[in-house]
Amino acid sequence: MERMRKVNAQIHRLVSEIIAREIELPLDVFVTVTKVETDRDLRNAKILVTVLPDNRRVSTIHQIERCRGLIQKILGSRLQIKFTPHLHFQFDESQIKAHHLYDVIDRLKHKDENEKK
Repeated sequence: MERMRKVNAQIHRLVSEIIAREIELPLDVFVTVTKVETDRDLRNAKILVTVLPDNRRVSTIHQIERCRGLIQKILGSRLQIKFTPHLHFQFDESQIKAHHLYDVIDRLKHKDENEKK
């Protein structure tokens, strides 16, 4: 278990660096790797990312997917393990869900404050 945590942390750090330094993205787009989940056999790794602004999410994920081969090649040259996992990029939906939840809480709070007046 500890080994997988270390592998995920290393892939997280390296993929974040590769996207920031090696992949050409528009200047107004910010990509954050939020989580890495690597299979126990190290064959596949799910990379969860967030994209700001939100309206550029789909096009940015497609752009990262088109560069997946390059990202994997660079990762393989820097990663200190036997296999380079096949990378699968996905948008991290938890951020959207969290923002939605905060909005609901804020609306309920304001509604409660208005009813007390």
